[in-house]
Amino acid sequence: MKKSGFTLIELMIVLAILGLVSVLVIPSFLKKNASKQRKTCIEQLNGLLHIAWQQSVTHAKPFKIVFDFEKNLISLHQGVLSPTKGEYEYKPYKVSHLTTFINLPNDIRIKRFIVDGFDEMSRFTGGKTTESWFFINEHGIAQQATIIITQHDMPGTEFIYDVHPFMGQLMERP
Repeated sequence: MKKSGFTLIELMIVLAILGLVSVLVIPSFLKKNASKQRKTCIEQLNGLLHIAWQQSVTHAKPFKIVFDFEKNLISLHQGVLSPTKGEYEYKPYKVSHLTTFINLPNDIRIKRFIVDGFDEMSRFTGGKTTESWFFINEHGIAQQATIIITQHDMPGTEFIYDVHPFMGQLMERP
């Protein structure tokens, strides 16, 4: 009499094959997810920069894009001309129908933040830079800035983005 079913050895072989396939596939999936998260963050930042560019041209007011490294927050600040000082004071820009800040994902780290050729991350000798920024002037021209980021799950890999001065958008270097 013949019994139908699987033997223990056959089941163990199937489980070993499934384990091997998952070991090969899961790291690849995680890298794609991290890459997607970085690209989404850059898209959100470009959206923020577009708002600043558009508002600066429309209202002839400068904007400051502030990177708060302690809070992992990027926010827009609008320049308001002080009648007593005769210079711009920057205040958080808030509009009910627009998002004017983004949170950086925890696995993304800004390694270098270069504005007009100077690395803002090394601004304080022996200290830590907690905040930095660049401007989009009242004519819509962005200050020269380069942002170099790394991801925790991709050690040794750097992603370099330059702010396009006339479009106010981040462009990834090849």
